Amino acid sequence: MHFPTGILGWLIALFSVLLLVIDVDAHNLALGPSKNTGHSEDIASNFWERAASMGVAVQKYAEQALDDATVTYASAASRIEDVELSMTHLIERTEAMKASIVEQHGKSVDDLYDLLAAEMGKLAQEIKEAFPPPDHAENHAERQLVMAKILTKVNDGVIRAVVAAGIPEDEAKVHFEAMEPHILNILVTTGDLLEQHPTLALALLFSVVDMVVPQSWILRPIFGLFGFGPAGTLKGSIAAWAQSRFFGAYIPAGSWFSKLQSASMG
Repeated sequence: MHFPTGILGWLIALFSVLLLVIDVDAHNLALGPSKNTGHSEDIASNFWERAASMGVAVQKYAEQALDDATVTYASAASRIEDVELSMTHLIERTEAMKASIVEQHGKSVDDLYDLLAAEMGKLAQEIKEAFPPPDHAENHAERQLVMAKILTKVNDGVIRAVVAAGIPEDEAKVHFEAMEPHILNILVTTGDLLEQHPTLALALLFSVVDMVVPQSWILRPIFGLFGFGPAGTLKGSIAAWAQSRFFGAYIPAGSWFSKLQSASMG
C-alpha cells in the first residue's frame, strides 16, 4: 500500500480519510435502523461523485482488488478474470457510443443520463413484481435466462431514452446490441461467483462499480437496476431487494464508503 511521504502528505491523506468516515457516519444516521429511503438517492449521488473525483485511482484500486481475489479464490480465478475482461470490452463499447452521441450528434450525455435513470426507475418496480425471489438457489442456466429476460426490457428502456435524446433509433440499437452480451456476462458470472463464494460480494460488486465510474452516464442506471452501488438510481428498499434477489447479499451504504476510503489511501 502506498502512502504520501512527508508531514503535509500525511495530513492530506488523514483529512481525506476523515471526510470519508464522517460521510459514512452521516449516511448511516440518515438511513437509521429502518433503512430510511428518503436519503437513498443523495447517498448514491455522493458515492458516485466521490468515486469520480478520485479519477484513475479508483479504477486501479478495483483492478488490484480483482487481482487479489484471483489469488484468494484461486478456484474462481478464471471467472473473476472473465468479469474483468467483459468490463474492459463494455467500457470500449460505451466510449464508442459516447463519441457518436457527443461528436456526431452534438448531444449531452448528462441529458441522456437523466432520461436513462427515469426509464430504469420505471423498470425497477416492474422487475420486482415479475421476478420474485426463487424458492431455490438458481443455477447458471436459470440465472442466464432471468438476466436475459430483464436485459430485453432494459434494451427497450435504453432505446426509448436514446431516441428521446435525439439519437436515431437504428443507431441506438446497434450500440446497445454491442454492449448487451458483455453486460449479460458480467451479471451472470457475478451471480455464479457469489453463489459459490458469498464473501466475495463487496469486493466484486465494488470493483465492477469502480470500473463503471468513467462511463456512469449510461452504465450507472443499468447496473443500479441490479443493485450495484449504494441505492443507485433506485430507492433503498428496491436496491436492497435487487442485491438480495440477484446476488444473495445486502451491502449497507457504509460498506461502500469504507471501500472508497481504502481506495483513497492508495
